[in-house]
Amino acid sequence: MTGEGTAWDLSLWRRLAAEFVVIVVGVLVALGVDAARDAREDQIRGAAYLQQLRADLSATADGVADAIAVDRRAREGADRLLEALTSGPLPPSDSLAAWVLSTTNSSASFYPTMGTVTALVESGELRLLRDERLRQYVLEYHSSVEGALRIVDAVDPHMWRTLERLGGMLSWNALIRPEEAQRFSVDWASLAADRDFHGAIYDLRLAAQNRLFALNSLRGGLEALSEDLERSSR
Repeated sequence: MTGEGTAWDLSLWRRLAAEFVVIVVGVLVALGVDAARDAREDQIRGAAYLQQLRADLSATADGVADAIAVDRRAREGADRLLEALTSGPLPPSDSLAAWVLSTTNSSASFYPTMGTVTALVESGELRLLRDERLRQYVLEYHSSVEGALRIVDAVDPHMWRTLERLGGMLSWNALIRPEEAQRFSVDWASLAADRDFHGAIYDLRLAAQNRLFALNSLRGGLEALSEDLERSSR
């Protein structure tokens, strides 16, 4: 009986061990299948993020180029106007009006397209981008945009207040519709001697300069990210 019992015990243990191995292998296979499926889903989501990121960067590149052009014209208009007001005989009124109008334009309506970058950074899904260097560039771009927008947020309220001040000195109708200049006259000679007018134009020039600094900083980060995005896709 002892021999038969021992043999039966060994057979039982072997059967239990085999069943355990089958269970463990089954669990590992299931985990492997789940991991493979998760990896595939992550790959698909990562590819979708890359596609959306390209679209966002393209839209922002177009917008920032237009915004820089607007603010550059504003700065140049202010420079020409200040020089004209302080350097002898005044130029024709239509030239002065054109410089004032360009000075009072700004890129205030521009805002970068940040949906994809914000989602990647704030949701923790940045991990879906498998390229470590690309992930770093995304973080740096996010930081550069935040810095640029802080500058803009500080500049814009002062710019709007300056425009209100300037509105009290000028007839916008005369500037916008030169054909009505006689009805809405602008006394350029008096404005040339008005220190408040000079100060308002200088303040608008400074606002344009600060916005240009912010926009160029943003564009630098955008170009670096765009270049690395293309590198990672090759």
